[in-house]
Amino acid sequence: QDFQNLDLVSKGADISLGSIKAKNVGDFKVSIFGNSQLSLGNLEFLNPGKNFFAQGEGSISNINFVKESFEIIDFSNLSKPTSTNFSNSKNGVKFIGSSDIDEVTFGNGKDIVSGNNGADIFIIGNDKTGIDLSDADIIEDFVSGEDKLKLGLAGDNNSTTGNYVESSTQVSDFQDALSAANLALSQINTTSDALKLYSFQFDSNKGYLFVDTDSDGIAENLILLSNIESSDISHLDIIT
Repeated sequence: QDFQNLDLVSKGADISLGSIKAKNVGDFKVSIFGNSQLSLGNLEFLNPGKNFFAQGEGSISNINFVKESFEIIDFSNLSKPTSTNFSNSKNGVKFIGSSDIDEVTFGNGKDIVSGNNGADIFIIGNDKTGIDLSDADIIEDFVSGEDKLKLGLAGDNNSTTGNYVESSTQVSDFQDALSAANLALSQINTTSDALKLYSFQFDSNKGYLFVDTDSDGIAENLILLSNIESSDISHLDIIT
């Protein structure tokens, strides 16, 4: 039924937990120091947990949420790379990565993600993010040339056959960005054979990466990139 609170501390010993299945979940705190390793099985929560906090210089195995995740996952005080998959979560997740490389697989809700330091990989599948400001995923600290967006098909900016188009002109707001993106997508759809198309737009405080998931010239998905404009992103940032 309930998994209320779990607090694990290790100063060198490895910890291995099997799968955890629970209806309701509270807080999970991990302090793992030295060369400690924490191994976790699948986490199957019927309802979202509250907080998952990890700190230390130890390492944590790949974290896989079978259903719901935690409302907040905070690895900002963890120094080793992490891999976290909450792709089946219906509710949004606030995720803060470690100071090293993080691989994050987004879920179905409105996820707000900060990779923190390191060359992070953000994995977002088709229809895992919305098309409006109210339900689109947000990446708060994307760094072009370092971080990567793993969206299922690499970006290609070839002027005649590519699947990526980037505006150099600032729009006024989201509605203008959507209109400009759909116009750009409809145009490259006439020349590109790619099964997925991308259009990047930006206003005074955020970037909008629109994704045409079925190559019909109309955007179905949106990724919001905080404080990003055309000089801060490249087709090379989008990988398969």
